[in-house]
Amino acid sequence: MQGVAVMKMFGLPLYLPLASWFLVDPLRWLFAPVPSSWAMWAMWATTPGGAALMAAGAVLMSGLVAVPLTRRFLRRAT
Repeated sequence: MQGVAVMKMFGLPLYLPLASWFLVDPLRWLFAPVPSSWAMWAMWATTPGGAALMAAGAVLMSGLVAVPLTRRFLRRAT
């Protein structure tokens, strides 16, 4: 039971971008570093070009976060 509770607790940050939909525009950018917010914004984009731009931004942000973390993990592992 404790493991399920911990999994649910670690999943809560994934729901934070949903709050950005109800915030005004300048405050919405507080959630921009969260990768799941980019996927949500791309899904809610109204134009196909906007969706492609948001998807490209999601890939870029995920890469900017994942590459340093992977390098740090590999340095510690060796």
